[in-house]
Amino acid sequence: HIIIMNINDQVEELTGLKNVVGKNICEVIPGIHDSNPELFEICTRVALSGQAEKLETHLESLGIWLALAVYSHAKDEIVIVFQNVTERKIDEQKLIILNNLLSHEVDKRTSELSALTAHVQEVAEMERVKLAQELHDELGSKLAVAMMNVGRLSKTFIDPKLLKELTSLEDLLRSTTNSIRSVVSQLYPTGLDSQGFIPAIESLIQTYGKH
Repeated sequence: HIIIMNINDQVEELTGLKNVVGKNICEVIPGIHDSNPELFEICTRVALSGQAEKLETHLESLGIWLALAVYSHAKDEIVIVFQNVTERKIDEQKLIILNNLLSHEVDKRTSELSALTAHVQEVAEMERVKLAQELHDELGSKLAVAMMNVGRLSKTFIDPKLLKELTSLEDLLRSTTNSIRSVVSQLYPTGLDSQGFIPAIESLIQTYGKH
């Protein structure tokens, strides 16, 4: 039990409590023992030990936040100094809400950015596959036909100079075909589809190892 022995004008003005001297605090502020048990625990410790303590607590029945400093100058007697910190507590709660909203918005934007990045990567991958297929199917097939025609022409002419030119052209076409295959492989390694990721990586390592 905490019996109020004295109270100053400032506390009366702060809390609106009047004519409370000599009364039990539980009578003055109904329900305070259940809503603020930490206040009674600290007051008990200070009264027994003489060591001052501080705390901040919310008095629900009065609707205010108080910063309390509890002192003891004589056994079983305490002095409680009040400071109204309601505005600061309200500002802190608003700040917490704003931080939570900001954190939520950051998470939302991060998720949207991740989704956009994934979409861009997917589109880029599709474009690489499309380009690789076009190079392989269209340009590759045309080069193959050109090599066949050069080969057929080489069997038709007997002029050494012309045959030399055709041979050089055939070598150029073959080199170009190999270059196209290399570009296609870099754009989209076909081994990913036919072999899987790990075998495709091993094949890539072997290929570079040869060079």
